Amino acid sequence: MKLYIKSISDIYTIQFIYDQYSEIIIDFSALKYLGVGRYALKYALWALKKDGIITILDTHQDTRSSHSRITFNQVRLEVFKALGDDVEVIDVDDRERFVKVKKISDRYINIGFSFGIIFSGSLNEEGQLIRAVESILGNKDLKKYPYEIVICGPSDFSSESFILQFGEANIRYLAYNTISMPRFMISQKKNFLYSAMRYNIVSISHTRIVYPDNFVNEVFYKKFDLFTTKVLVNQNGHCFKYMDFSLIDTYDITKYPIRGIPSGDIKDEVLYYMQKRVPYIDGGLTIFNKNILADPPYNNKIAWGEAEDVDMCANIYFKGLLIDYFTFLESESLTCKIGIKNSVRHKIKRYVMNYLIKKGFI
Repeated sequence: MKLYIKSISDIYTIQFIYDQYSEIIIDFSALKYLGVGRYALKYALWALKKDGIITILDTHQDTRSSHSRITFNQVRLEVFKALGDDVEVIDVDDRERFVKVKKISDRYINIGFSFGIIFSGSLNEEGQLIRAVESILGNKDLKKYPYEIVICGPSDFSSESFILQFGEANIRYLAYNTISMPRFMISQKKNFLYSAMRYNIVSISHTRIVYPDNFVNEVFYKKFDLFTTKVLVNQNGHCFKYMDFSLIDTYDITKYPIRGIPSGDIKDEVLYYMQKRVPYIDGGLTIFNKNILADPPYNNKIAWGEAEDVDMCANIYFKGLLIDYFTFLESESLTCKIGIKNSVRHKIKRYVMNYLIKKGFI
């Protein structure tokens, strides 16, 4: 089977198709200006059979001025950054402007789930922790898969009695004492937890996150580098999207001003909003593939409130990995630390912003 990819809608048709095609042709001519080239490359890789061929074309006449043009050398950089570990080169032609590669490996075979929960040890947070653990244990067919739940918190927490209430569930407590003054080194704690995980699907979440009951069945057969689910929060009986997959105009947060687009202001098909933006995932819930990212992903020097999540996603991005968004899965946040603006005026503003962003005007 052969497939031709040249638009965002084409990319979405193969998002969750695996090992089906013998050849995929990607026309990068338009995609490279929409910020979605890596999504096309990664989805194509996963949709391809072993020994299948991907051809990347950049052959259309580019009428943009030289200072705004994306060159074929830049296309090559993106191709080999995204695919380099999984393909071998068949041909690169600078004159005809194409790259042809063959898929030689599949590192995206899942073996099990490691659910890591970041816990402060506070009695006020214990109720949330119980609900978080219950949501994992309430997953349909959980026992079909190798899994573990690892709670990471202070050593003075009565972990044995806490774990006993869940019977024979595979739960362990990982003691980690943090010094929170004057800075809370959350990245060090998350890296410590990540290093202790046994299985390749590593989910790191805060206690406020409640998982959907179809999480394990849906995720086990998916291919990914890292992703988050949709996260909803209930405010006065109404559910709103809340702090999951967001867009920002640069990973360099020292620049001013930084214009971010929170998840609540964009629709689920986020690829239509990627032009002029890069993605990041809020730290409340992030799922990593440890087959692909063996080393802990966070920067130990970065503390809570210092854009540690943006920094992590920047490092991931420049490694050539894909930051993805599984909107068909809906987790819940038990707390809300920002105001949800849903007046008629804000709805109109979001509608206008959506239109302008999709069209690339802002």
